[in-house]
Amino acid sequence: MFLGKSKLIWFLLIPLLLGVFLLVRRQKNTDVTSFEREHVSINIVQLKQDKPMPFDKIFGSLLVLISVGIFFWLNKPQQVVSPEHKAVELTTQEYKIHNLIKEGYTNKEIATELHVSVSTVKTHINNIFKKKGVSSRKELIG
Repeated sequence: MFLGKSKLIWFLLIPLLLGVFLLVRRQKNTDVTSFEREHVSINIVQLKQDKPMPFDKIFGSLLVLISVGIFFWLNKPQQVVSPEHKAVELTTQEYKIHNLIKEGYTNKEIATELHVSVSTVKTHINNIFKKKGVSSRKELIG
């Protein structure tokens, strides 16, 4: 994939906002009647009730649904297979941290990379250890 998930999520905002705009946009209908006598002209502008544009509503709804669907699909928990071939379900953040630990990152480097505190990284690591049934990084990597 050419973009990271976090950057891809930002790109989802464009169709999401466009979809919302199309859903709330309304079409103005006006009637203009003109009367002319001698040197006087009168224009009467009559506003009709706003009508939603069906194509815009359908297209807007699709954009919103697709954007939200892709967002949830990108943020679904990842499955990691442990050495015992037992499927362990990790959250997206735990999965990222698991991969960074495998690459040899320290807690501080992981926190910097993911823009979270070191304390949050430690909490995620403890959760990973519990889910994987290990008690150290060495066991986790091995």
